[in-house]
Amino acid sequence: MPPDTDHLQATRRLTVGMPHMVPGQLSEVELLKFAGDLQWQSMGAALKTPPHQLVNDAGERLYASFINIEAHFGDGCLAQFQEGDELHLSSRTAFFAKQFVEGWVLLGTDQAEVSEAAAASHDKGKLDEQSVPRLYMTNALISREGSNTKLKTSRPDNVQALDLAELRDRPAGMVEHAQVQSSGHIAHALCHHGATPLKLSSAEPIAYEIQPDGDLNGAGLVYFARYIAMMNHAERETLRRRMHAPFSTQLSACLSTRSRRTFYFANAEPADTVEICCKAWLLEAQPARDVTTTRMATFLFDYQLYRRSDGVLMASSLAERCLIVPNRQKSLAAEATRFIAGLG
Repeated sequence: MPPDTDHLQATRRLTVGMPHMVPGQLSEVELLKFAGDLQWQSMGAALKTPPHQLVNDAGERLYASFINIEAHFGDGCLAQFQEGDELHLSSRTAFFAKQFVEGWVLLGTDQAEVSEAAAASHDKGKLDEQSVPRLYMTNALISREGSNTKLKTSRPDNVQALDLAELRDRPAGMVEHAQVQSSGHIAHALCHHGATPLKLSSAEPIAYEIQPDGDLNGAGLVYFARYIAMMNHAERETLRRRMHAPFSTQLSACLSTRSRRTFYFANAEPADTVEICCKAWLLEAQPARDVTTTRMATFLFDYQLYRRSDGVLMASSLAERCLIVPNRQKSLAAEATRFIAGLG
């Protein structure tokens, strides 16, 4: 279909500063917040209503709940983005069935490259052909029915009066969401072919108590980007406490996301605890060195998040994470080499 028929386009810039970072690189959580807000603002523009004023026919406040996020950052991973970098973001947003939204964001430091890739990304298939870092996202417009565990999809009250162009086909993220929810499995060819499972001392879930002052958004819901922070917590605990030769805290900070697929199924009350099951594989252990860093290895992590209160699956995610060590930190490189050798 023509690229501008069903999609609303937007551009934005972000200068990477300390609030957007974790040690040594752009924060995945903060990037998702920024991209999520860009999509939220685009929804409001399409609906000709400020996002904070969106309501359904019953006058109930509407929110954009994430269904899935697919992120690809290339071999440079998120570590390629450093303090002071100016990122150029180009996005497309489209509605489906008047209450679901498909969108994507392409980003990078080269504005011309990002613009060229964005112009060629007419649909999900074309998006997947791009080499620039990118995010693909789907949302459902929802309202609350008294608690964070009772959410329902809902249409904006003014949507019928608008000449809102919509997608003809169900977005790929919605199709995959249903498949993952029913199977409990995110397909990845590398899980069982050519990958070395990390032997863990325990398969028990890792507990994460929801922190109201950091994990909740303005609506009191557990914020979609904070699910990633919970996964990172479980990942660190797995590597530091469940390995025969554990990662140090310093080495754990050298992990950087190359790609991640996340599917969201449920929210939780502020007083609840999230239980996270984490499995891991070593995908690659061939060092790749550049001027300032060395990519020592690449890992695959599988995460399943459950509500402790009732055992409901909240999210499933699969991430490729690269271990990128600064060349000046010889001790970390030696630790990484010992760890990898111990997996053989």
